[in-house]
Amino acid sequence: MRKATVLLTCIGGVFAPDTIEALRADTDLDLRIVGVDANPEVTGRFFVDSFHVVPGASVAPDMFVGALRDICRTEEVEVLLPSADEEVVALARVRSEFRESGVRCAVEETGTVDLLRDKAALFARLAERDVPLPAFRLLASAGEIEGAARSLGYPERKIVLKPSTGRGSRGLVVVDRHVAGFEQTTGARHAFADLASAVRQIEREPARLPLLAMEFVPGPDYDVDCVARQGEVLCVVPRRRLWKDPFLSVSQGCRIERHPGLEEFTRRIVRELSLSHALDFDVGLGYGGVPGLYEINPRWSGAVAASRAGGVNLPAILLRTLLDMPVPAGEPKHGTCMVPITRMAFVDEASPSSLRPGRS
Repeated sequence: MRKATVLLTCIGGVFAPDTIEALRADTDLDLRIVGVDANPEVTGRFFVDSFHVVPGASVAPDMFVGALRDICRTEEVEVLLPSADEEVVALARVRSEFRESGVRCAVEETGTVDLLRDKAALFARLAERDVPLPAFRLLASAGEIEGAARSLGYPERKIVLKPSTGRGSRGLVVVDRHVAGFEQTTGARHAFADLASAVRQIEREPARLPLLAMEFVPGPDYDVDCVARQGEVLCVVPRRRLWKDPFLSVSQGCRIERHPGLEEFTRRIVRELSLSHALDFDVGLGYGGVPGLYEINPRWSGAVAASRAGGVNLPAILLRTLLDMPVPAGEPKHGTCMVPITRMAFVDEASPSSLRPGRS
């Protein structure tokens, strides 16, 4: 049995306990899990063997890296598993330093991370490689929106405007001729608007620029989880979203589905960009069922443990690649679902690490 100390970030995430359980489920591994989060009160602290509060990577990236460097040294960490984009960005710039100190980070090199986070640059690169994509335009100013919209089929078809470097649905605007004005629900990251209203809003908020304008992809939508190594996909699990609201940031459930087109689409992009580690592809099916890429996240999905619904332990597979262990072969079982629930857990404050998901 392989012993290892692993550091997992963002253990305040909704599904962090499920990720921890997935890592512990591999019977070939004897893990000591160190968890970190910016919030000292996260319940995820009860599921790890050691917990540390760290600065948030989004507000203090250098302090975040410094804190992880100290924790890795004192806890004798062998593998570092980041779970948020900002953490990946911060760690990509220093991953060689961590490796020299004996810590393997599940992050790409800086150039690749920057490419994946910049949708405009990513779409341009993939278009150069003749990878099929939704029709898109790169926009530097609000004055270019109307012409781009017309060229993408508006008003007969809806289009989408989104910041080039935004994440998820942050700042996304669905432009629809059936909408009057600019509609955004309180607390929502996305909005709906007619074309004129969208242009006026972008003029008032130039920080949204540059923009990626693309044809609206009707769906259904998928998260495609994969683990790769130097351009080779080691496992790929398409999960169809069972969401009433496609723009929410937390999974509302999914179904593991066999989809050869999506799987090959994922493999091709991984091969073209020579990607490694865990990746979360957000993809919708366009008109005619053709895959339409939304974005590629340079880390695993917050709901990555849902891959276990199909019998594939993707978190453990990633860890095996980082520990130079064999990766088990096998295809996911299709048709099984993940349904998120709220459950009770019981913990002894004097011995928090005694708690494990599914046990009390």
